[in-house]
Amino acid sequence: MTASHRHPRSCACVLAAKLVNDLVEAADELQLNKTITRYRRVDLLCIDELGYMELDKRGTNLLSQVLSEREERASVAIASNESFGKAHMFPRTCAR
Repeated sequence: MTASHRHPRSCACVLAAKLVNDLVEAADELQLNKTITRYRRVDLLCIDELGYMELDKRGTNLLSQVLSEREERASVAIASNESFGKAHMFPRTCAR
């Protein structure tokens, strides 16, 4: 039996737009802590297509809150087919 069978790990894969929309909706419904806890509990959170969307300040803050909750506790994988220079997630760090 491999180590992965003895110690099952959980993984959640979510599109960035869905994650941010879930967080905004949860905040509006006063359920933000519950939603953040749901994303915090998985061993690996995969966020896809992050570079495709431009986040407003509220979306950025909510996404940062999820990532902060996971810091040094659980893994996050971020995927995007957008080139680094075109990605909306790093506007201040991209060379122009």
